[in-house]
Formats: sequence, C-alpha cells, structure tokens
Amino acid sequence: MELAGRQDGIVTRRDALNLGLTSDDVVRLVRRDVLHPVHRGVYHVGHPAPSRRARHRAASVAFGGTAGISHRPAAALRGVVFDDGAPIEVTTATGVRGTRDGVRVHVARGLTADDLVIVQGIACVTLERAMLDVAARDRAQFALLFDAADRKRLVDPQRIARELGRGRPGSTVVGARLRSYAGPELTESELEERFLTRVVRHYGLPEPTLQASPLPHRSQRVDVTWPGPRVAVELDSRTWHAIQATWGEDHERDLALRRAGWIPLRYTFNQVCEHPGDVADDLRRALDGRRD
Repeated sequence: MELAGRQDGIVTRRDALNLGLTSDDVVRLVRRDVLHPVHRGVYHVGHPAPSRRARHRAASVAFGGTAGISHRPAAALRGVVFDDGAPIEVTTATGVRGTRDGVRVHVARGLTADDLVIVQGIACVTLERAMLDVAARDRAQFALLFDAADRKRLVDPQRIARELGRGRPGSTVVGARLRSYAGPELTESELEERFLTRVVRHYGLPEPTLQASPLPHRSQRVDVTWPGPRVAVELDSRTWHAIQATWGEDHERDLALRRAGWIPLRYTFNQVCEHPGDVADDLRRALDGRRD
C-alpha cells in the first residue's frame, strides 16, 4: 500500500476507509495478517514488528485529534538526546491519561495545533514544551536536556519565555535555569578576558582581533574575530531580559555576516566558563574550515 510506505508502514482505520475499503474489509485484512493492530484503529502493514519510528508515528495518531509525542521522547525524536528506548509519551488535548498499549498518555486540555511541530513526519510538541514537561518531573533529566539543546544551539529564550508565561508545571525550574543562562553581570571586557584565557589560550587557538567591525559600511562591532578564516564570535554576557530584547537584532547581524562570507558563532557565559572544551572544539572546527 503506497500510503503505508509513506507513513513507516502505519495506517489508521480512517486511512483505510478514505481509500474506499469498508469496515468489513479492515477486519478481513487483520484476520489475514495483512494489517497488524498497534493501537485501537491504528495498524502496521505487512508484519507485526514496526520500527521504533513507526511506533512513534502510531502513538501520535492514536490518542486524539490534537496530539503529539512529548516529554523526553519528543527531544529524542529530534536527535537532541539519544533514544533510550523508554516508553513513548504522548500529550493530547482530549482523552484519558494513563498507560495504554505501552504508551504513556498525558492530557492537556489547552493543547493546540500551535503547540505541535512535525518532526520526521510525526507530530511532536515543541522542544520548549518538552523541556517544561521534563522539568516538571525530573530536574536532573531537564538539566541534561537543556545542556544538550544548548550545545546544538537550539535554546531559544523567546520561545521558552512564551511557555513560561502560560504558568505550566516546570516553569519554576526552567525559569531559574534561564535566569542563569547568560551568567552574572559582566562587562564586555571581563567576559572577553575569560574567553581569551579559558578557551583561546588554554586550548592553543590563534590570537583573535577584539571589537572589530567586519562588515563593510556598517559600524556594528563584533566581540572577537579571526579575519583570515573569517570567523566571528559574539559573547552573550547579558541578563535574561536583555537577551529577550536583542534576540532578533543578533540574528539579523548573524545573517549579514553569513552573507558577507563570515562564520558567525555565539557563546554564552555558561558555555565559556562551564564547558570551555566544547567551545574550543566548536571554534577549532570553524577556524580549520571544517564546520558543518
């Protein structure tokens, strides 16, 4: 069945009816081992052992109209953290919470289509909502998830702020982490000095130029640059509220740098001071021209 091929082998009863089959046809296909039930009204075509991704897809459509993979499995499906094989979790706007067919079902009456994104063709809650889900249940797992997202540059303060504004469980934990995200109040020169000593010099990287204006006809300065390989680094020492106010401006400057042939990088106080080795590795790849 072509439809099943596009959906990791997963079809629903509604899919079958829309293709012109009858309810009796569906029953016969189940009896003939063509359709293998995964959840009520959700089937895997051909054999009874769907892949992990197929199980995610099946769960996302089995428990309500507005529903998506949530909690840590939503982050794992994105590749932010590894898939540890734990039970798949789904959040739905309707239904009954509990464990059904091996899937943990959570009910959030206020869940809307805006809370969902499509990942590998599968409906998932947004990464920001998944962070709050995890934070509400396990602070240690949230810390690991946040750091993993940070390393992949997926932490978006504005989107997280919108979730915090809804007063959902986990907001206190996530809010505290965000407030420390940019670190204590430091002047530009203080954070630059930490970057130079803890990252550049400690790991033997070339000395950069400080506070240069690499873009022609623009006076905006960049914290740290390497003109040869055209690498530009901005250091975020600002408070949480300041990050919110300048987030769009920062991305506009990064886009202008990329258009001019530069590689723009951005590191937070926490990354420079708590994970200098990760910053050095990332920076070295850019300086060597091997950045993906």
